[in-house]
Amino acid sequence: GHPVMKRILCHVDFQGHPLRKDYPADLRWRLVRPDSLLDEISPDEMERIKSRASHRVSE
Repeated sequence: GHPVMKRILCHVDFQGHPLRKDYPADLRWRLVRPDSLLDEISPDEMERIKSRASHRVSE
């Protein structure tokens, strides 16, 4: 395994593996702002994210 196992955030409709380059060269994904992803997060999950963020800031 790789020593740095960070998650790769992909487009919701992305098919395949993000590190492989076997997709058509003329295919382009429409880029979205991260703010548009907030609609997909439940209110409970958003509260957990905010509490973790405020905890890190106060350390």
